[in-house]
Amino acid sequence: MTRTGRFGAAACLAVAFTLAGCGGSETPGVATAATGAAKPATSTSAPSNAVEEYVAGVRKYVKCMRNEGINLPDPDAKGHIDYSAVGRGGELKRDPKFLAASQKCASLMPPLPAELEKGPPLTEEQIRYAREYAKCMRANGQPDFPDPGADGYFPDRDGDQAPTEQEAQAMFRAGQICAPVLEGRPPTTPDPNATGVG
Repeated sequence: MTRTGRFGAAACLAVAFTLAGCGGSETPGVATAATGAAKPATSTSAPSNAVEEYVAGVRKYVKCMRNEGINLPDPDAKGHIDYSAVGRGGELKRDPKFLAASQKCASLMPPLPAELEKGPPLTEEQIRYAREYAKCMRANGQPDFPDPGADGYFPDRDGDQAPTEQEAQAMFRAGQICAPVLEGRPPTTPDPNATGVG
């Protein structure tokens, strides 16, 4: 398993909360919003109805989140979820209720089909924030955390496995510290009561 891919998944998720998504989806996919747990791998070959199947799967994820008390809106025609309806990225990453719901519903998030892999173009400012986020993560216990590509997106995690509990906790802590950087703000102090591992 490549550490770069694993960290890329955590970064992708953080960017999803703050910069409108990773791989074309605004769905964090899993409790990895702050835990760093593996995001489902994207599909490399998708049937013609892959987008419809993906959206149906995202709807199941949304339903699960609602059952857990997180009132997410329905996904759009491409499976994007507007998380701003329930809070800003930094707030969600510190919300124990949201994190617990995300972990419980993570298995329902389907793999992203090839048709939706490319995310929306990021602004120069957003790309700069992504680079600063990577630096922050490396400075906070994640020395192998990758830089984003020229487009501002982080490396794919194909072939990766989920991190160990200890690794996930370390990524969660670093993610808490660095999340504000993706919004152009300075790093913060992590919430000692929050946990990214169930």
